[in-house]
Amino acid sequence: MQARENRLVKFFGFDSYKSSSPSQLLRETVLGMGFVESADASLAIIREDPGSLLEALSSCARTDTRVLLAGELRGLDFDQFDYVIGWELGDYGDRYVRLHPANREFRTLSLHDRNTSLPPVAARSFCDFIYSNPNAHPFRDAFFYKLSAAKGVDSLGPHLFNGPGVIGGGQVGRWEADKIKMQSNYRFSLAIENATYSGYTTEKLLTPVVAGSIPIYWGNPDVGVDFNEARFINLHRFKDMDDAVQHILLIAEDLDFLEEVTHQPILTPSQVIEVDRNKLELRELIERAYQTSISSALRRPHGTSPWQREELMISSLKARKRVRMLRDILDFLWYQIQKIKKSHLFGRL
Repeated sequence: MQARENRLVKFFGFDSYKSSSPSQLLRETVLGMGFVESADASLAIIREDPGSLLEALSSCARTDTRVLLAGELRGLDFDQFDYVIGWELGDYGDRYVRLHPANREFRTLSLHDRNTSLPPVAARSFCDFIYSNPNAHPFRDAFFYKLSAAKGVDSLGPHLFNGPGVIGGGQVGRWEADKIKMQSNYRFSLAIENATYSGYTTEKLLTPVVAGSIPIYWGNPDVGVDFNEARFINLHRFKDMDDAVQHILLIAEDLDFLEEVTHQPILTPSQVIEVDRNKLELRELIERAYQTSISSALRRPHGTSPWQREELMISSLKARKRVRMLRDILDFLWYQIQKIKKSHLFGRL
């Protein structure tokens, strides 16, 4: 009997220890479908960060089938990629699958049952704010100031730092585990996205849930489609910031109610079904991409104009990569300085 021909695939940006939760899920899904990694593959799966994109676009053959895993909130790029896995809600045909946020952040959710000895609500401080990015939507800082004016909020990250502890930025050490540990000391956590966009929900909603805190969420106006609103405060439901702050202050000392909220599941039964269905959609897209790769019938535009746009994209990626490296270095230095300051302070006490 003739052996089955290997189904080949090559990954870009999936081999680092820093690989994200969605890239881990996608890699495990693809390899679980019987694919074998090979530099000779005509199917390329590419993680959307400057380094990975740059490597892929610089080394892939123009006849390779490209699948993009969109990592942040950037538009769906069907000009440079045959298939896209992204954030967008809506029907974009068979070239696109939206990865459900619970699947995208499955590693964060997988930590949920491991934190069994969390502090009770009564022993927790009021609210935390943990961010390093100063260039997010203005709503984030505005709500922090509004709530802080009513009842002090501890900022524990590089941005607007004022807190009793310190945590580094997203590229520093075990940042997610450190963040969850910090948030476990608070009744509420400000979980405000970098941008507001329908369908765009990140780990910012989920790390407080793992920590036993109550997220005060803003970003995805349709977050209730994916997650159980009984488990968090959805700022999109209030008429303005003042209305939201009054509600938070009203419930802040109602310990029985807060305990009840923290014991709600983050996914309703129907939402769990959707998460599982989404995994099947992901496998189906990968299968379509593979069939495209062996037929050489590319789904993206092919020719002079798209190749010119690709050259411009490569130039832009080189600049973005340099900026990202500089930001990571500055985040690391800030974190080390704050740790030194903190150790000197305790040394004088």
